[in-house]
Amino acid sequence: MGLPTYNWLGDPAIALKGIMIMNIWSTALFFMVIYLAALQDIPQTLYEAAKLDRADGWRQFIYNYPSLAEACNLLCGGSGGDWDFSTF
Repeated sequence: MGLPTYNWLGDPAIALKGIMIMNIWSTALFFMVIYLAALQDIPQTLYEAAKLDRADGWRQFIYNYPSLAEACNLLCGGSGGDWDFSTF
């Protein structure tokens, strides 16, 4: 066809960026689903108690989510780190 060619895997700067983009693209959806499940697992009674304490939506999220999603953070951090090391 006469199109110019470029050696994408031969240039180290381009190859590394391509691998990083592919790694993020392939794992982002998995982690989003895990975090969504963790958000849906937070009991509604905690949100009701926060409303009684006059906490707005942002404060409810900041103070409730990190402690309740600790297992999710460990799972995603551990598996993400494992996948990153196996990629390189």
